[in-house]
Amino acid sequence: MSKVRKAISLDEIEEDVKTSWKSIQNQYVQKDVLVNIYQFNDIGSGIGFDFQLSHSNVHNFDVEFRLIKNDLIENYASLRSYLLANVGKQILYCIGNYQIDEASDSSFCLKHRYGRKQLEVLHEDEDSLIESAQAMIVAGKIPEFDQTADINYGLLTPFTSDQVTLIKIIYGNLIKKFDFALEQISFGGFSYSFKNKKYQMATLKFRRKDGDQTFEINVFGNQVNKYAHKFAERGMGEEQAIYFIIKTMLRTKINAFNPVAVVAASADENAPVSLPQLERDKEYLTDTVSKLPKFYHELFK
Repeated sequence: MSKVRKAISLDEIEEDVKTSWKSIQNQYVQKDVLVNIYQFNDIGSGIGFDFQLSHSNVHNFDVEFRLIKNDLIENYASLRSYLLANVGKQILYCIGNYQIDEASDSSFCLKHRYGRKQLEVLHEDEDSLIESAQAMIVAGKIPEFDQTADINYGLLTPFTSDQVTLIKIIYGNLIKKFDFALEQISFGGFSYSFKNKKYQMATLKFRRKDGDQTFEINVFGNQVNKYAHKFAERGMGEEQAIYFIIKTMLRTKINAFNPVAVVAASADENAPVSLPQLERDKEYLTDTVSKLPKFYHELFK
């Protein structure tokens, strides 16, 4: 990183963190959770976060932590991803420690003056913020999730069995219609849902037969729910929502693919030999996605 960037002031860091965080909070955190962002300059320096939970007026637990200035500077080029991953981790750390105290300290409720009502809303707040934190960590690692995640549609909601079936059918029809190489769909997840054999992510692969370049796209339960809601308002079903997601993401991946840049970045000294093939792959797939109809049912005309 350049010396100019390392000389950035704490005031500038705070401003940029607040700007990035505002967008993150709108996507991942309940609206009634208040977050105060502040500078600290006591033991070290950096940016602090203080989360006042939905029912802070009933219990006395807030989530508070600090991010060090040097770490923020080192990750300035990808500040949003850094905040997603590290704010998420710090939230889980703070809540986890408090839950350990509750489980291990027999005088926990007496110390904090918690009765049944206070514990119920405390656990409700903890569970809600844990889901937000887990989703943020996922988004910090998987940009496609961050692009469409929306707390209004269940951040880590798994696919329904019908949605899993539709994903398989739509993928199979696209493969057959455009003569792609058939690949296995990978289903996975990130939380307790996956342990219960409920999937939150589907990875689909597209490659022309005899082609070298494979394009992977990820579809998420939260994403399907969001677009299914939007298309339902227009009288269309989940199949149109899933088709729209696949089509849009595939087009984005193919348009962003630069064969020359891929070859130039390769450590393989024989990489230039593959350039003509990669260019043919891009041309074929660009032409293919340009022919994808707007509506799913039109695939069968």
